[in-house]
Amino acid sequence: MSQANPFIPPGREYGAVDTENRLRALEGFDLVQCRAALAVPHLQKTVEKKLLSRIRQLEKLSATEYPCGITVKLKYHSDDECIGWAHRGDNGALLSAYSRTPLDPDAWIIVSEQEGSL
Repeated sequence: MSQANPFIPPGREYGAVDTENRLRALEGFDLVQCRAALAVPHLQKTVEKKLLSRIRQLEKLSATEYPCGITVKLKYHSDDECIGWAHRGDNGALLSAYSRTPLDPDAWIIVSEQEGSL
């Protein structure tokens, strides 16, 4: 969901306006929120600089987070420390990253998925 001003939390009519609070808020922003924040009027230069830095960081992470062209990051439903990797098959099913065998969708929870991979 896109938000005009990501410094204003959903359901509230006001949000962070001073530099310190905006810097704190943007630490949790994703790439879409960072780009939206750059369009906020009267943005402080310090905040703008930090946003541009965060965008570069998130773009770099996005490019390296998924190894070997893998598009889906998973976790095993009963073990938060068990991370798996997968691809989407032609029919949208999850396939093992290495053997390309179908994975049980009830056993794995999607943590994140690269944009445009569906």
